[in-house]
Amino acid sequence: MKRSKVIKKRALMTIILVFSLGSVSVTSAQAESENAKNKEVNKELSTSPSPLPDKNNATLTNITKTVNDLISRENEIGQLLVKQLTDNDTNLSNAQKTEIIEALGNLRYAPAIPILVENLNFEREAREEHPLQTAVPPLRSIYAAQFALMSMGPRASSYILGSLANNLSYLSSDYVSSRAIGFARVLCQVEGPRYGLLKLQDHQQKATDPKIKAQYQLVIDKFEEIIKQTQ
Repeated sequence: MKRSKVIKKRALMTIILVFSLGSVSVTSAQAESENAKNKEVNKELSTSPSPLPDKNNATLTNITKTVNDLISRENEIGQLLVKQLTDNDTNLSNAQKTEIIEALGNLRYAPAIPILVENLNFEREAREEHPLQTAVPPLRSIYAAQFALMSMGPRASSYILGSLANNLSYLSSDYVSSRAIGFARVLCQVEGPRYGLLKLQDHQQKATDPKIKAQYQLVIDKFEEIIKQTQ
C-alpha cells in the first residue's frame, strides 16, 4: 500500500516536471523567435537608404549664395563707376556723367557719397524749368547727384551733417548759397522737414567753433526756405 502511494507520488512529480520543462521550452522558443524577428528588423533598418537631404536648407543655401554674389557684383560695379567719375570727369559728356551718377544712386553705393557731394550742384543738360528751383519735386530732372544722395537715405544725411562740422573750404566761396541749398534739399527729403531741421539745429548747438556754427546756419536758412515754399 505504501509502495503504491510512493509510485503514484513519483508519477505525479514526473508529470509536473514534464509539464514544467515543456513550459520552459515553449517560453524559450518564443523568446528565440522574438529575438530572431528583432534581428531581422534591425538588419532592415541598417540597410535602408539614408534620409533625403532637407530641400529647404538646400534652397536657403542657394539663395544666400546668389544674394552674396549679387552684392559682390554690385560693389564691383560701384567701384568702377566711382573710378570713372573721379578719373575721367573732364572727359565725360553731360549725359555720360548723369548716367553714372544715377547708376550710383540706383545701386545705393554708400562709398560714392563723398564724390556725389562734390558733384552736388551738377546739372543735367536740357533741364526743365520749374518755378520752385529750391523745391524737391523737380530735382530728379535737374540735379542728379542730389537725387542720388536722397536714394542713399540716412547714410547720406549723416555724412552731410558730419561734414558740416569739418573745415569745408568751398563753403567760403561765392557759390555757398547753392551748395548749402543742395545740402538742405537732401536733408529735407531724407529726414523730413521737421526732423531734418531739428538735427541741423542740434548739430549747430553742439559746435563750438563760430565758423562751423555759421556753416550750419547757412544750411538752416536754406532749409527753412524750402519748408516755406513747399507748404
